[in-house]
Amino acid sequence: IYLLCGISILYGKISIGRFVTLITYVSLMKSCILYFYSMGKSYQETLASYRRIEEILETPILCNGKRMVEKVKEIKLRPAIELNDFMTKIRNAEKFLFQGNKLKITLMMRGREMEYKEKAFDAVNRAISELSHIGHADAEPRLMGRNISVSMSPVPQNQRKLKYSRETDAVPEDDSSDSQE
Repeated sequence: IYLLCGISILYGKISIGRFVTLITYVSLMKSCILYFYSMGKSYQETLASYRRIEEILETPILCNGKRMVEKVKEIKLRPAIELNDFMTKIRNAEKFLFQGNKLKITLMMRGREMEYKEKAFDAVNRAISELSHIGHADAEPRLMGRNISVSMSPVPQNQRKLKYSRETDAVPEDDSSDSQE
């Protein structure tokens, strides 16, 4: 471009002022092109790393020589849950953990229930303590908006003992269609 503009100035086709303006715009365009090129490059790197993370998360885990896909099951609680309903949820959660699935405990609050967060945290902590024989909490329960949630992982296979269910109730099923994630 510099060569073309220099020749054009010699033949009188453009003035020096136009040359300076043209060079300014060319340098701006060059910097914009380089900026967008680097953005595209970082976008491609981000996309590649995202795909790699997806690939890692989707690969099956080898467990005792068998291919096993770890599922995340969820139970939903309410702050004013009655004891029999609570124990039903705990029995189901115990079955999920016994089968080797991860468990997400979510407590949902509505309206005025938000003012009694202590009661809600107590319910979640009570669920964690009831399931401590078969799983452990990955982190402390956290309040996210109107929900309190915590994730639990099962203890190793040889340490799992059913407390609220029978062994026959917790037989793993091939239920690939009704997985809750």
